[in-house]
Amino acid sequence: MAEKSLKKNAFYSVLRTIMSLLFPLITFPYASRILLPEGTGKVNFANSIINYFGMLASLGIGTYGIREAAKVRHDKQRLSQFTVELFTINLLSTLIAYILLYISIVVVPKFHEYRMLLYMTSVTIIFTTMGISWLYSAVEEYGYIALRSVVFQVVSIILLFTFVKRKEDYLIYAGIGVISSVGSNIFNIIHARKFISFTGLGRLELKKHVKPIFVFFGSTLAISVFTMLDTSMLGFLSTNEEVGFYSAATKLTRMIRDLFPAVFTVLFARLSVYAGKIEEQEKYENLIFNMMNCILCFSLPIMAGLFLLGKPILILLSGSAFLPALPAMYVMVPVILFSSTAGFLGGTVLNSLSKEKWYLYTVIAGAFVNFVLNYFLIPPYGALGAGIATVVTECILMLCYIIQLHKLIPFGKLAKPFAQSCLACTIMSLLLYFIKDYLFSGFLQILMTTSIGIVIYFFVLLLFKNYFVMQIVEIIKNKVARTK
Repeated sequence: MAEKSLKKNAFYSVLRTIMSLLFPLITFPYASRILLPEGTGKVNFANSIINYFGMLASLGIGTYGIREAAKVRHDKQRLSQFTVELFTINLLSTLIAYILLYISIVVVPKFHEYRMLLYMTSVTIIFTTMGISWLYSAVEEYGYIALRSVVFQVVSIILLFTFVKRKEDYLIYAGIGVISSVGSNIFNIIHARKFISFTGLGRLELKKHVKPIFVFFGSTLAISVFTMLDTSMLGFLSTNEEVGFYSAATKLTRMIRDLFPAVFTVLFARLSVYAGKIEEQEKYENLIFNMMNCILCFSLPIMAGLFLLGKPILILLSGSAFLPALPAMYVMVPVILFSSTAGFLGGTVLNSLSKEKWYLYTVIAGAFVNFVLNYFLIPPYGALGAGIATVVTECILMLCYIIQLHKLIPFGKLAKPFAQSCLACTIMSLLLYFIKDYLFSGFLQILMTTSIGIVIYFFVLLLFKNYFVMQIVEIIKNKVARTK
């Protein structure tokens, strides 16, 4: 199997993620106005509960599968054997997850109240298992993944505007969300025959995969505490309205933050191949350094823009009924930098080095901190309390990973580009602060302010000869030269 272009892979992965982000950007403003905070709160609460059972079904198979499958992707026989073994384990864990979900719905009164919504959203569990997306990441088949995702998201948008007309249609809205996120996975198992064979395999050896899978599962379980527990605890300790406000407050920050993992997934497969090979050490370090520069270069101006345009963005996305979510939205802005950095250093770099136990211990500590903060902050402050807990937890995790990897990654080299980005953001913010109120209103204000801000920011970085920006300029020059 020829080594594929990282740039193309990153493009396809980011394209897929952008389309996944555009779907709620298009649908959430419409749905939130139809379903109101209570309706959106119900759907988000149900999704947060199903995510736990989906996590149980997935175990740690996703990350483990990408890392190990990437190592044998050039050998179809070994790749086929490995894939069928992991898929078999995944089917068993999925069955267990559904059994526990049914028991929970019967036993827990709150779940019984939401049983139809939980049954609807639980379809994501089996579709995720059938999708074997870790295999496609390992073989770097990002073009196919992007194409089928875009098709299903377009179909979902059409379904939304056709069938969601009243506030009672929240069940239909939840079903359309399932189609958008995992509906296309049904084709993956068929398309997988291009890379693996389901015949002529040896005896399935499942036991050898159990230990590493459960180590990754422990990490996934702990991470879920501060990625899903906030919404779940709001549902139990507060009101549906607060859940709706929190969903609105975190919608944009989470969508932006999720752009980076699209690239992390691409890098993880390649870093797993390079890790531990002396002859590939320079490539390994360069990939890490370039990704850290990318995170700094893009996350800082996005954060500045959200502080400047938080109110009009919230009104545009959710409507004026969600204005009480504004304080929580401002509090959550730093999560873009903290979570992206922590996700890359922990979930990608540490795991590529087979240091998943370090990763596990760190996220367990972070999960405990997040649970305690949520427990004490949600009752008095609602959505704002959940936002504070998330920001503090992500910051602690980021610092922990920096300490663990300081010998491998020369973080001191990032001081200069970090200072350049901060100064460029300051100049951009000051200029925009004085002119943004003169740039129309609503959507046009957001569009004009964002466009001017991008030009100012990158022009300042160009004057500073920022490393990352100069690389982009060089790539553009080479592209232009080749077209002549």
